[in-house]
Amino acid sequence: MLDSITEQVVGGLVLALILGAVTWLWRRRREQTGKTETNRHAMYSLVRFLENRRALYAGLGAEDEKTIIDSVRTIRSRLQEDIEELGEEFEDAPTLLKMQSACRDFLTVAEQPNPHLRSKTFEEALRSLMQVFDTEMDNLRDKYGIEPGPPPKDVNAS
Repeated sequence: MLDSITEQVVGGLVLALILGAVTWLWRRRREQTGKTETNRHAMYSLVRFLENRRALYAGLGAEDEKTIIDSVRTIRSRLQEDIEELGEEFEDAPTLLKMQSACRDFLTVAEQPNPHLRSKTFEEALRSLMQVFDTEMDNLRDKYGIEPGPPPKDVNAS
């Protein structure tokens, strides 16, 4: 049988271990909540940025090829910045990498100086890009509860 001093010491150690574990769990939870809010804000900002890129919703009907290429370069750069900021271990990094890859695939076709050497037409490449972004943006909206922004105005309307 343990004497009362030993019992008090053991009890104190057990209490210290429990308090340490609770403190560690609380801090970890707070860090994760902060990360989740940071991620949500980053994805909200990205979705709003992408919604305002006419190349992704209006295509050749509203923009010339050079403007579309410049816009896709800007999108690719923004995706790279977000990937670098959030890290490749970020749970939505595969989504951002997929969109970045779609930009690269589009630019490979669009920047080919000789149209006869292109694997597909500019319009086909743009349509593929738009398809990837439509799907991935919808997934991000659903995951983070982001309501779609107002529909873009028809740039050809008078």
